[in-house]
Amino acid sequence: MDIEAVVREICAGCASKGYRVSEILAAFIARTVLESNPNEFSLDSSLSNSDVNKLIDYSIQRLMERDNPSLETIKMQVGFDTCYVRLEEDLQAGRRNREMAQREQQRAILAVRPRGGSDFETLTTLYRQIFAYLLSYYDGPGEKDRNVEREVAAALESVFPRIGLKSFVLLSPEEKRAQLDEMAKIVLGIRLFNREMGKGGAGLPNTEEGVFS
Repeated sequence: MDIEAVVREICAGCASKGYRVSEILAAFIARTVLESNPNEFSLDSSLSNSDVNKLIDYSIQRLMERDNPSLETIKMQVGFDTCYVRLEEDLQAGRRNREMAQREQQRAILAVRPRGGSDFETLTTLYRQIFAYLLSYYDGPGEKDRNVEREVAAALESVFPRIGLKSFVLLSPEEKRAQLDEMAKIVLGIRLFNREMGKGGAGLPNTEEGVFS
């Protein structure tokens, strides 16, 4: 039995009656029809063509029912699951894109080679790149938030003043990556603490409000 073909037939059958259903809902209903009719459909062997046609007809009939609480419950559950999957996919895609951008920023930071401790221009560029790297962890979508930039800049200066650049450039690539990650966590911790104290936290999501709202 080609389940994809069965699902398409179910969707087409419903559409011919003026009722559009998603393939996910059609597949779910087909499975419930199979499981709720063990005397008519054997799950231990392949279905015959007549069984497949019967499955399609039963599924269409089930989907066309009106004022059926169990069917409405299934629709809501499928709708919820579908939205959850899409949301999870969007979140994962956003996370992957952010991680790729951060890796590019890390490579740019590691590629900076000051000519010496007095190479002020290159060191300034490096500090700005580190700031941009940290900002990418917390900056939300849309336009830049100046409050976020000010908070990140202040936290960065407190944990990694510019004088620390001279030591930073002497580290190995692995040590630089480790220090960048540590800086990101410390800066985030400072901003979370400031938010709890009512003195900052711009742009940071409030998980507790999201849970209880």
